[in-house]
Amino acid sequence: MDFSKLNLDENQVLARKIVLEAINKNVRNRNEFQKFRNKIVKESKGSIFHNLYFIKAYNDLIDEGKIIENPEFLSLIQKRSIRTMSGVAPVTVLTKAYPCPGRCIYCPTDVRMPKSYLPSQPAAQRGFRQRFNPYTQVFVRLKAMRLTGHEISKVELRVIGGTFSSYPKRYQKWFIKRCIQAMNEFSQAITSKIRTSKIKSIYGIDTVNTLIINSNEKKSKRFEDVIKENEKSKVKCIGINIETRPDYIDKNEIKRLRSLGVTKVEMGVQTVYPEVQAFTRRGHTTEQVMLATKLLKDSGFKIGYHMMPNLPGSTPELDKEMMRVIFKDENYCPDYLKIYPCVVLPKTVLSQMFKKNEYKSYSDEILQDILLDNLKIIPEYCRVDRVARDLPSDEIESGFKASNMRQILEKKLFDLGTPPRDIRSREIKDQIFDIKDLKLIKREYSSNKGREFFISFEDSKKDKLIALLRLRFPANTFIKELKNAALIREVHVYGKQIAVGKSGKDKKQHVGWGTKLMKEAEKIAKKEGFKKIAVIAGIGTREWYRKLGYRLEGTYMVRYL
Repeated sequence: MDFSKLNLDENQVLARKIVLEAINKNVRNRNEFQKFRNKIVKESKGSIFHNLYFIKAYNDLIDEGKIIENPEFLSLIQKRSIRTMSGVAPVTVLTKAYPCPGRCIYCPTDVRMPKSYLPSQPAAQRGFRQRFNPYTQVFVRLKAMRLTGHEISKVELRVIGGTFSSYPKRYQKWFIKRCIQAMNEFSQAITSKIRTSKIKSIYGIDTVNTLIINSNEKKSKRFEDVIKENEKSKVKCIGINIETRPDYIDKNEIKRLRSLGVTKVEMGVQTVYPEVQAFTRRGHTTEQVMLATKLLKDSGFKIGYHMMPNLPGSTPELDKEMMRVIFKDENYCPDYLKIYPCVVLPKTVLSQMFKKNEYKSYSDEILQDILLDNLKIIPEYCRVDRVARDLPSDEIESGFKASNMRQILEKKLFDLGTPPRDIRSREIKDQIFDIKDLKLIKREYSSNKGREFFISFEDSKKDKLIALLRLRFPANTFIKELKNAALIREVHVYGKQIAVGKSGKDKKQHVGWGTKLMKEAEKIAKKEGFKKIAVIAGIGTREWYRKLGYRLEGTYMVRYL
């Protein structure tokens, strides 16, 4: 449905009446709400309208102080909130078009877009429509998520585009600052009639006119002040992800990324075979991948790899073995994974090769066999964020075109009796669990010359993940705040997101699982002789860590044991 066609200012008198009465009468489930709604609409001689009208009425009533937040009621009027089921509200922003240092033969080049992105891709399309302005990209996305009933108090900022580290440093700092500033000012902007009168079309989600809010542009704030403000903002940035190349990662770059608040780095690894890298003109070595991974982990970052089966020069056998290599070889072991099978796109060297019969894509059957094998061996400590890029099928000249590849593969794995074990496949999401079935599980493995502990609370009956923590004992560190410290690289509680400071009867967040995991990590670190523990805390999580006895040292939250 095109939400931009809805005028949500209509039907508000009736929508507000229904919301108020439903809350007062403690309506508890969707069927009950629908019957209640239909009854009042009939009595008022009105007509049934979309739930977005109710969500707007609900949000407005909260803003006006006439009701308090009621997550249980909100769940009755919103769609199933897949976007926030993993515990955070993901907001993806796109950097501007800029020359890429890579010369990969499979990457499309569109002068309007960052390298490897097409204007027809959904996430990239939103950035393109906003002319890559970071403030309006974040503001529009937050508005859209709030409009559809998603909780937005904890935002994971995902910066996509070209190689982030290759952009001018001044641009990088400005881009991040404007994203965080949009979060800080969102609550104020959403209730200000003066501002919202200028951006009414934001209610149309991704069809808004590009608009830089002049009053914000004139207020030039220091980067440090914007960051400090976000620590107590209603919309907190709990993590920043960027994409870069392994050959751009060194000690100085890592320190600079931390100064920007970055907590997760995704690297385009693509393959572990030097001959395939050379053939595809990737431009970096496997040794650079290993070094970058070690430096980042020893600095507390979460690491994501992008891997590409079906590259020119590879084979099905090599692509199956590749996944075994990255999890058996201690020099790799990523925390996150995106598997992007190579496809032929226009305006690429690979397209020319394909037209000359110098490259042939795998059949769908062969590719599925490879991916099934890949998914079977991914360990419990890794999360597969995506299987296949979100590309319009009409842009693909050769290669698989199924947009639901992951669902196809997971169904086959369940049918075979070997369900995937990665984090995303086992997240609790909106399922109810019995606390008696919870177990504290510790998995230890060696990685990049250090020791890793993947500590989790899991539902033993349902085989579902409730919460996790990544603890690392580094071999050595080069950041002074981390000297002689054990590192906490991630704390994450899964389930439908609850606003920071709120509680929910059947929800999984904010009921102490994160605190319990922190205590366990501290106990393990102390037993191993560490006198200090440091967390690569997202900007908006610092207050939570302060309550646990941590203090800010440099860009890390630190506690002495």
